Order: sequence, then structure tokens, then C-alpha cells
Amino acid sequence: MEEEGRIEEVDAPPDEGASGGPPRRFYALTPAGRDSLARELRRMDDVVRYARRQDLIPEG
Repeated sequence: MEEEGRIEEVDAPPDEGASGGPPRRFYALTPAGRDSLARELRRMDDVVRYARRQDLIPEG
């Protein structure tokens, strides 16, 4: 995803203390990543609504 420009490495949050383990890396969505996520969520929503209309999954 990083190579595709959807995420980028960012600094650790201020409250992130040393975990005692290997160093951790932190990432954030880029604007392109947020757009990609929004498209995928719309697609998933369409699939779930279709499945419900076909009584393939229960409401709730």
C-alpha cells in the first residue's frame, strides 16, 4: 500500500512509549488511501445490501 501511495510512514504518537520489543513503525492513510478506502466501503455496502435483499443474511 505504501508503494501505491495509499499509506505513508509517520512519527510515533507522543503517548507511544518504548514497548521493550523491536521498534514499531506507524503509518497513516494518505488522501489517495482515504479515497480508496471510501470506494471499498461503498462496494462492501452494496454487497451487504444485495445479500440482505436476497435473504442471504439476516437483518440486524
